[in-house]
Amino acid sequence: MTGLALGLKGLEQVIERNGKDQPLTERVHWLRKLTADIGRDLHRAAANLRPSALDDLGLEKALSACAADWSDRYGVSIDIQSLVTGDRLPAEIETVVYRVIQEGLTNVLKHAAASAVSILLERKGEGLRVIIEDNGQGFDPAEALADSAAAGNGSAAAGSGSLPRLGLSGIRERLSLIGGTLSIESAPGVGTTLYIQIPVAPAEQRSVP
Repeated sequence: MTGLALGLKGLEQVIERNGKDQPLTERVHWLRKLTADIGRDLHRAAANLRPSALDDLGLEKALSACAADWSDRYGVSIDIQSLVTGDRLPAEIETVVYRVIQEGLTNVLKHAAASAVSILLERKGEGLRVIIEDNGQGFDPAEALADSAAAGNGSAAAGSGSLPRLGLSGIRERLSLIGGTLSIESAPGVGTTLYIQIPVAPAEQRSVP
């Protein structure tokens, strides 16, 4: 993005020196501003992918800050309980869990019409369990998965977008990077619960760079 901004600035200067084409100069100036705006958006996105709070404070406090901001912004109550004890989780697991929970909250906002969300993190032995539960309108998981498969195959039969297929696919893709799994419990009118299981190797078994 920096290289693109510099290139546009150079192009703008050349136009001003040679042609002084005011409409073209204004167009390039607009593109420079757009580039700067995109750069700021990318910076914010990168901060959300791996917020500094994860590095400084750990997963639990980073999630608490995210939940408080999300709740204030959208008016949905969020309760987080963490039963994660012992050694701190590996950085890649913390990042995936953080992003998966963000994606789950986004699904709630887009599809669930829920007023409350509860999130549980529990570490047992060599595994981490994450449960995300909402009191929203729910959906048919089988229909959502079939719709997702149709969309992935480019089928015109893929649904209208009313089901959270893309969010669920994104969660599964992120979890697959660390060997995690997702199961869904939902039905129309009864809310949705996501059950996430992630393997966590003991500290002594982790490779040391």
